[in-house]
Amino acid sequence: GFLIYCRPRINWKFWASSILIVLFFYCPVIVNDWKTGGANYKQFVEAFTKKSDNKESRNLIEKLVKNTTENALYHWIIISGAQTADLPGLEVKGLPDIKCEQYCRDHLKEGFLALLIFMIGGFLLIYKTGQGFYQRGVKQDFLALNLILAGVSFIVFTPLAFNFSARFFLIITPLPFLFLGLFLNLIPRKYKWVCWILVGSLILSNLFFTKRFFIELRDAKTVDYLLPRDRILKQKTRITLEQEQAIVDFLESYYLKNGYPVIYQGQPEFHRALAYLLDQRKVPRDGLSIRQLCRDANYFLVLRTQSDQSKKREDLGEKFNFGTEQKFGTLVVIPLELKATAATCEQFEVDKFRNYKNEGGSVAKRYNWGEIFSGK
Repeated sequence: GFLIYCRPRINWKFWASSILIVLFFYCPVIVNDWKTGGANYKQFVEAFTKKSDNKESRNLIEKLVKNTTENALYHWIIISGAQTADLPGLEVKGLPDIKCEQYCRDHLKEGFLALLIFMIGGFLLIYKTGQGFYQRGVKQDFLALNLILAGVSFIVFTPLAFNFSARFFLIITPLPFLFLGLFLNLIPRKYKWVCWILVGSLILSNLFFTKRFFIELRDAKTVDYLLPRDRILKQKTRITLEQEQAIVDFLESYYLKNGYPVIYQGQPEFHRALAYLLDQRKVPRDGLSIRQLCRDANYFLVLRTQSDQSKKREDLGEKFNFGTEQKFGTLVVIPLELKATAATCEQFEVDKFRNYKNEGGSVAKRYNWGEIFSGK
C-alpha cells in the first residue's frame, strides 16, 4: 500500500535484496512449516476462517470494541512495561452489557490513560496524514507508512480480537511510540518540561518492571507466588528451565530405579516442556489418562504450587493414593500410587505413547536446527 501511495522507482537489485532479506529472516518459519506439513500455516488460516462455537461466538461490534481496548492496553505495555491496566468489555446479547469485574474496576485509571493515548494518537495520525496528503516529503511518507500499518493491522486483528497474543504486536511496535509522540506534541512548547517528565517516568517504569521480571525468575525456584496479571507470557506464575530440569531429574530418578515409564499430568504451560526434556533423556513418558492405568508405571501430578489441588485430588482420589509433595518453588510434584483395584493393565505399550504430532492439542511441533540438519 505504501509503495502504491509513493510510486517510487526502485532498482531491481534493491527489490531482489529486500526479498532475500525477508526470506532469510523468515527461514525458520518456512522450514518449520515445511517439516510439519504446513501445520502452522493451517492453524493461522483457521484463526480467520474457523467458526467459533455458539457459546463463544462474538459479533462484529464486540470484536471491534475488544480490538480497540486490546490495542490500547498492549500499546500501554510497550511504552510503560506495566501490565496491570484494564478496560471494560462489551457483550451484546439483546441489550448491550458492559462487563468490568473487580480487577477491571481497580485498574480503570491506567486503562483509560492507555485508551486516551491510543485514541488521540490514532486520530492525530489520520489527521496529520490527511492534512499533508499532497505535500510529499520524508515526514509525510513516514506518517503515511505508519497509517497504513495501523489500518491494516487493526483490520487483520479484528477477527482475532478475543484470541490475542502479545507476539501479534511485534509487527506494530513503532506505533505506540508514534502515538505517544503525537499525543505529547499537543503540549505547548513552554510546557515541554512536562514531556520530559512523562518520558522519564515511562523509562523508569520499564526499568522497574523489567527488573521485577528478572527477580521473579530468580526467585521462582525457591518462592511460590501467583502473578496478578501477565498479558505477555500469559503465565500465572514464573517458571524457569532450571526448575523444569530439576523436576525432570526427580521424574527420571524413578525411571532409573525401576525401569517403568513416567506417566504424568501437568498444566498446559509446562506440560510440553517437561515432555521435551524427558524425550531428550530417552525417558519413556506419556500423559496421564484414567482410561488406561497400567500397574508397571510411575505416576505423577505436576502443578503450580499455588494451585487449588482439591479438584485434582477429587478426580484422581478414586484411582490413586497421593504421595509426599516435592516442591520446586512455584511448581510442585506429587507422586501418585496406583490403587490395585484401579489397574486396567500390567504394562504400557511404550511404542504407542503420544509424541509431538498427537500431543498438546492443536499445537504443532517446533523444530530446532539440530533436528532439521539431522533429518529427524
